[in-house]
Amino acid sequence: MKKTAIGATALAAGALAAHAATPSRDSPPPPTGGLAIGQDTPAYAIGDRLKITFFETVGAGPTSGSLGTLLERTELSGEYVVQPDGSVFLPLVGSLTVVGQTLTQIEEALMAEYSRRWNGGQIKASIQVLEREPIYVSGPVPKPGTYKFVPGMTVIHALTLAGGEAASSDQWKLLDATRERERLSKSAERLKRLQAKVEVLRSERDGRAPAVSNQLNELVGRAGAQELMTAESRLRTLERERRGLQLLALEKTAAQSRAELVILRERLQNLENGMREKAERMQEIVALRGRGVTTDTNFHMTRTELTESRNRWHEARLAVSQTERRLDDVAQDKARLNVEVMIEREREIKDLQQAIAEEEITRATIGHLLTTAAYASTEQPPDSKMSYWILRRGSSGLRRLPAEDVTVLEPGDVVLVTTTRPEMAGARPNARADLHDRVQ
Repeated sequence: MKKTAIGATALAAGALAAHAATPSRDSPPPPTGGLAIGQDTPAYAIGDRLKITFFETVGAGPTSGSLGTLLERTELSGEYVVQPDGSVFLPLVGSLTVVGQTLTQIEEALMAEYSRRWNGGQIKASIQVLEREPIYVSGPVPKPGTYKFVPGMTVIHALTLAGGEAASSDQWKLLDATRERERLSKSAERLKRLQAKVEVLRSERDGRAPAVSNQLNELVGRAGAQELMTAESRLRTLERERRGLQLLALEKTAAQSRAELVILRERLQNLENGMREKAERMQEIVALRGRGVTTDTNFHMTRTELTESRNRWHEARLAVSQTERRLDDVAQDKARLNVEVMIEREREIKDLQQAIAEEEITRATIGHLLTTAAYASTEQPPDSKMSYWILRRGSSGLRRLPAEDVTVLEPGDVVLVTTTRPEMAGARPNARADLHDRVQ
C-alpha cells in the first residue's frame, strides 16, 4: 500500500509538471535559454557552449486521457561546444550541424532522430546557450582587447567599448605628444622647487648664504631662481623659528629648575644645620640623663625633635635630587632636539637628491619620446581615414570581410581597425552590400 501511494503521488506530480511544461496551442512556445533567439533565424555560432536537455514523454496518448510525464534522459543531456566545422557531437547520433540552422530546424532534427531510435517514442529537446565567444577589437583604438558579445552588436558598439571612434595615426601621435609635454612641464615645475629647497638646506648645513645653482638658473632664469630661493628660505626660517620655540621652552624649564634648585639647596643647608644642633642637644640630654639630672620626658622630646629634623632633611635632599634629575633631562632634550634637526636635515637632503635624479631621468625619457614621435609623424601621410574589417570563422575557415560601423557582429568576430589613404579608401566598394554578399 505504501509503495502504491508513493507511485500515485509521483504520477500526479509528473502529470502536473508535464501540463506546466507542455505549451498549449494558444500560448507562445517556452524560451530556449538566456538569449532571445528567433525560431526561424540562425541561432548558434562556432565556439558556443550549449546545454542540451532531452526529455521523454511517458504515458501520453490520444486514448489514455493523460498528459503524460516528462522524464529527463540524463544519459543524453549535457553540455556541448559547437566545433569549428559548425557541428556538435551528440550521443547515439554523432555529428549534427547547428551553425546556419534555425532553432526550429535543430529541435525538429533532434526530436526526429531520437524518436526514431526509441521506436517512435516522444522525445523533446531544450537548448540553452551557456556561453558565447567574445568580440575581439584590434588596431589604433584606445583600449584594444576582448569584449562580451551581445546579440545585435555592431562594429560601432565594439568601437565604443574599445574607447570610442578610432583616430588616425597622426592624431594619436599628437595626443600622446601633448600628454608627454604636459608631463614634461610638470616635471620641470617639480624639479625647480626641489633644486631650490636642496640648496637652502645645504647652505644651512654648511653655514653659508644660499647660492643659485647652474641647473636652476637654466630652468627658470636668474630672477625666477632668486624668487624660488627666497620662498624656500622663508619656509626654512619658519621651521627654524618653530625649533627655536621648542628650545626656548626647554630653556625656560631649565631656568626654573635651576632657581628652584638654589632654593632647595639653601633649605637643605638650613635643615642640615638645625639637625646638627639637635644632634648636639641630644648628646647633652643623654649625658644629663646618665647623671640623673634630667627627666625621661625631656629625653623623649629631644629625640623626637631630632627624628623630625632628620625626616625633613631627607625630604629636602630628595627634592634636590629630583630637581637635578629634571635639569639633566632638559639638557638631554635640548641635545636630542639639535641632533634630530641635523639628522632630519641630512635625510631630507638625501631624499631631495634622489627625487631630483628621478625627475632628471623622467625629463630625459620624455624628451627622447617627443623627439621620436616628432620624427615618426613625418613618415605617416596626413588626412588618413579609418576602415574596418571583420575576421569571421566559418566551416571553411577564416574569412576577411569588409565592414562599416553598422555591420552586425557574430560571436568570435575579430574587428580590425586599419588606417588607409583617401585614394585607397575611395576605391573600396559598398561595405555593407559586400558583406551581405559574402555572408550569403
